Amino acid sequence: MKFLNEILDFFKNLTIENAVDIGIGLAIIVIFKIISSPIAYMIVKMFKFKVKDKNKIKNNGFYKPLKSFFVILGIYIGFMVLKLPSDIFSIITKAFRICVILLVTRGFSNLFDSNSESFAKLREKINFNGNDTTINFFSKVAKALIYIIAGFILITELGYNLGGLATGLGISSVVIALAAQDIAKSFLAGISIISDRPFEIGDYITVGDLSGTVEDITFRTTRIRNADNQVIVLPNSVLTDNNIINSSKRDCRRFRIVLTL
Repeated sequence: MKFLNEILDFFKNLTIENAVDIGIGLAIIVIFKIISSPIAYMIVKMFKFKVKDKNKIKNNGFYKPLKSFFVILGIYIGFMVLKLPSDIFSIITKAFRICVILLVTRGFSNLFDSNSESFAKLREKINFNGNDTTINFFSKVAKALIYIIAGFILITELGYNLGGLATGLGISSVVIALAAQDIAKSFLAGISIISDRPFEIGDYITVGDLSGTVEDITFRTTRIRNADNQVIVLPNSVLTDNNIINSSKRDCRRFRIVLTL
């Protein structure tokens, strides 16, 4: 409420000098908006100087976050020109830093996307020859770790004490452990499915009374599309606790037909 009152007081006591500052601030925002794409392109090009295709550069994981960063930087500089009260400007500064953290997180997350060129090069360097299911799984694990780290950085940026948070989690660890039993069981079952490979994305499987084509395997669940074109989401623990019939692994299929004369 105090923040809003200070903003209202700023506009109520608006002078000609303040109006000029607002015009300059808006001009800076527009300029940064215009130059955001070329500058982001140039920065990515510096690290990808051998790449001649513009579309590949624009599809780079850091291109869009860099473009958004320069737009946000222009807005931040525009607010600096306004000479706002220190309380208001400190909130704007914190919001700017949070936006930068989120954009950096998004950039690194894009690099670990299973379809990205950077992730493909990383697989080549470490000689990783897993199938699509394994690649997608490790891509999701890497992205999850990036977001977890970013979450801790954001908590620190917002002024919360991680030590106190850890103590609170320790006190309620029993409740959390009981609530997360099924999640942990499904997660470990997901790792078992990835490592044992009883089925892969695209295989036609039967689990109990359910049959369908595997569309995705995540940390906790597996998505199956049945013959009625319905998506069935099964916890991984259910799959590992039941017999799985993988029809796609058959060398040949027995077909029986009765011809009536």
